[in-house]
Amino acid sequence: MSNKLALTGGKKVMEREINCSVPVVPPRAYETIKNLLDKGEISSSPTVQAFEKRFSSYIGTQYGLCLVNGTTSIQAALFAVGVRAGDEVIVPSFTFWATVGPVRGGDILRALRAYQRARRAVTLL
Repeated sequence: MSNKLALTGGKKVMEREINCSVPVVPPRAYETIKNLLDKGEISSSPTVQAFEKRFSSYIGTQYGLCLVNGTTSIQAALFAVGVRAGDEVIVPSFTFWATVGPVRGGDILRALRAYQRARRAVTLL
């Protein structure tokens, strides 16, 4: 197996294109977001705090925390479970860059490994 990434001349993990479509967002969600923006409730607000409380109750945890996006959510989750510099974190090979960004940006791992389902192999990146 080559240690080269497909980007630098190595073998591609996926030979076919995968259709990634735009997510479906219900009109009610757009309306809720618009109302929050109109009220100036962008990050920390009574509405957000109420949602955090309801969500944590729904999933059966003591706390719930709204964050600005998935990237900061991953950073917070890695920190919360104690991942530190030198730890290894395994991420999927078919993903958005922001899945890996918090891991690399936090200098958390020595070796980033991507699992290749088709080959049942782990490739050192």
